[in-house]
Amino acid sequence: MTYPNPTNITGIVEMFRYTNTVSGGIFGSGILLSIYMIVLLYLKNKRGKLPSAMIAAGFITTMASIMFFFMGIVEPFHMFLCILMTAIAVIWQIMSSA
Repeated sequence: MTYPNPTNITGIVEMFRYTNTVSGGIFGSGILLSIYMIVLLYLKNKRGKLPSAMIAAGFITTMASIMFFFMGIVEPFHMFLCILMTAIAVIWQIMSSA
């Protein structure tokens, strides 16, 4: 399998786009998943409450996915999936505190 020639890579955004192209779109998804898991585990250990850690991790990942979407690294599906995960965490927090 041949990949496109990495000719005009002048910045980090072009490098991310090229890496995402070569990996078949997995790079952007992997970065978002990594951000979510790192933030979730850190906040879970720091605060001890899973729903609030999921809300914060989902919000941070949603902001990253919106930024990656506008840079052309992730598809709209990944952005909406992050928004959905944050909404589910908010609903879980509301139902568990009631």
